[in-house]
Amino acid sequence: GKTGMPEAPIPTHQGLLKYWKWISIFLVLTGITGFAAMMHLRPEVETIEPIPEAVPVRVIRAVPLSLPALITGFGQAMVVDQVVLSARIDASLVQVNPKLEPGEILNRGEQICRLDDRALRHRENQIRARINQLENRTQEMRITHEADLSRLEIARKDLDLARDGYRRVAALHHRKFSTRLSLDAAAMALNRAQDAQLRLDGRTRAFSAALNQVQARIRENRALLATVLDDIGHCTITAPFTGRVRSATAETGLFVKAGQPLAVLDNEAVLEIHVTVDTEQSGEWLKIDPDGRFRSGDTPATSPSACRIFRVRPDCESYYSPASGHDDVWSGELHRVVRHDEKSRAMVLAVRVTRHRSAPPPSGPSGSPAAILMPGMFCRVEIKGRTMEKVFCLPASAVGYEKTVHVCRENRLTTVPVEVARHQGNRIYIKSGILPDDQVIVSNLGQPVEGTRLRIINH
Repeated sequence: GKTGMPEAPIPTHQGLLKYWKWISIFLVLTGITGFAAMMHLRPEVETIEPIPEAVPVRVIRAVPLSLPALITGFGQAMVVDQVVLSARIDASLVQVNPKLEPGEILNRGEQICRLDDRALRHRENQIRARINQLENRTQEMRITHEADLSRLEIARKDLDLARDGYRRVAALHHRKFSTRLSLDAAAMALNRAQDAQLRLDGRTRAFSAALNQVQARIRENRALLATVLDDIGHCTITAPFTGRVRSATAETGLFVKAGQPLAVLDNEAVLEIHVTVDTEQSGEWLKIDPDGRFRSGDTPATSPSACRIFRVRPDCESYYSPASGHDDVWSGELHRVVRHDEKSRAMVLAVRVTRHRSAPPPSGPSGSPAAILMPGMFCRVEIKGRTMEKVFCLPASAVGYEKTVHVCRENRLTTVPVEVARHQGNRIYIKSGILPDDQVIVSNLGQPVEGTRLRIINH
């Protein structure tokens, strides 16, 4: 105060904090700016990407083929012709074939059982005696008719003579040369002659009606005799064909009623398999005409489509191959359309097997017994359809869901879209999209990248 100069302010605590805060901000900004300048002045270093390794794949060569489409389905073999053998009359069984057991084979014409026919034999003798009696009566009526015709001629002559005699007596009586008694006698003779002629004429006229009546009775008795003889013939029941006994109830001494079943016989010469297939596939590849005929090719076939039948074994080995040695393969023919279901879009086809003994396996011994297709066997059926021209056969796993195929071209992966002609089992037939001799990749690549380098590991 003495010098007249103002005094300097004394810094407080808050002022010092504010001072150091600005200094800290300045230092941080200076460091960031310097780091950025140093990074900008740093020389760039080139990065070299590693060359990807080629992916190993397996391929198959695309070869165009022309082969028939195979429509497959499953079904159970069943008999077409089955007969129920029953009794025709009420009688007792006097004889039964010892082979009449379920599962046994009976040959055509072989006796199955025999019914007691003694009552029918007695009735046959009665009807024959009645027919002989009526035939003798017919012969007697013919002889009597011939005699009546001769007597009728005589009676007509007698009538003429009696009429002339009556006229003479009547003329004499008119002249008073004859008595009344003579006239009455002549009239009585004329009446007797007329009566005899009328009676004989009536008998000859009634002969035809009487003869027809007797002959009708003869025909009636002959019809009864034919019925009895037919029943006698059916007392011995024989097998109408060679077949297998499905069931039998006949026993010796058993009294049976007319119509009572005695045995059921299956004809195994012709078997039938009902196969359910998709309507679209069957309509496209089988070509069913409006008149019901099948077309196995581009022109109507005179014979049904050929089929192959495979037995489905319990171990699920139903597909025939020479290496497996299975001989359960049969040939059949497509017979008819059983029914068509619009709702489920399914069609049931009937396949008939007339030659149900299979050929020996190609790789098996020549003397091996042939397998027999039996009713009740569950089978897989392959029906040959139209021919697929120039298609490529690929495994189903090689075709994607979007109908694309991976192809190895110049050792690079190429994805091409394809047009599927038919999906058949675990094979897909390609109509277009790939070229002949293309190497189609069959390995599972997951999610491949287009143009990936590939390395083929199979020939």
